[in-house]
Amino acid sequence: LLVGAPYEMTGTYQTGDVYKCALSKRTNGNNCSKLNLGKISLTNVSERKDRMRLGMTLVSNPKDSSFVACGPLWSYECGSSYYSTGICSKVNASFKFSRTIIPAFQ
Repeated sequence: LLVGAPYEMTGTYQTGDVYKCALSKRTNGNNCSKLNLGKISLTNVSERKDRMRLGMTLVSNPKDSSFVACGPLWSYECGSSYYSTGICSKVNASFKFSRTIIPAFQ
């Protein structure tokens, strides 16, 4: 089970994140683990990740068991302005980061 946590803290920033949770009756207590997708950064981009709400949108792909988690309030700096384009992270079936998708990055 994937659980979006858009208000999750990553260090000092509220980036949001995603948890994977096992659905087994054998496990007692906390059977969820954080994927730490909020720590992933782009190189050569001045980004604003605080309150980007990663995990607000989760979409799975049953063909390859991957999923995409999006943070709609991710922003980047260009000159003296910030542009909130949002960002998405594709995660493979092994719960490893695969690639970044930035729909409206200029």
